[in-house]
Amino acid sequence: MTTLVKVQNLSVTGPQTADNAEGFVNSLTGSQCQVIIAVGDPQVAAATKVAGTNPQARFITVNGGTAAANVQVVNAASGDDLRNTVKAKLDELARSTS
Repeated sequence: MTTLVKVQNLSVTGPQTADNAEGFVNSLTGSQCQVIIAVGDPQVAAATKVAGTNPQARFITVNGGTAAANVQVVNAASGDDLRNTVKAKLDELARSTS
């Protein structure tokens, strides 16, 4: 399946805390991002929290978080495994919206 996507990397600057990361995740949902991938404990905690008030967005959290209707938790031990697992989740989400 081929689709057009826009990819944006938004790194959390400043203290690496869930409270600080929450503002960055909110900025992504505010700019209408449809899929947000969170990696790292603070980012995963923030994404899990923000997901509840943003049901239109889909979240993939890596190695943590709480699964919900719009949150898919991906656990992967190696870089290649993680890359393939996230790609599969993105393909699945693309198919479900087409």
